[in-house]
Amino acid sequence: MKEISVVQAQPKLAELIGKVTRGKRYIIAQKGKRGAERAVLVGFDEFESMTRQLEFRQVLQDIRAQTRAALGIEASLDDDAAMEAADKLIQDLRRKRRARRS
Repeated sequence: MKEISVVQAQPKLAELIGKVTRGKRYIIAQKGKRGAERAVLVGFDEFESMTRQLEFRQVLQDIRAQTRAALGIEASLDDDAAMEAADKLIQDLRRKRRARRS
């Protein structure tokens, strides 16, 4: 990822936008009173993909937290342990549902 200053980016913003839509990325930096401020310029498709990944990751974290709470587990779970715990929870719920139907 190439870093450029705001002063360099301003006159060729249209060119940079064209490049980021084709997969390039840029860090645009500005030095100010609060130190260096930086922003990333990426294409919209890539941004949407990143957003979906973050949302999916959040859903997984929520599921893990709910699973730990439902099973009374205090420790963090890795992917395999989370899947096993979720499977166990589902099996338990199915057994209880069948027992109520009987």
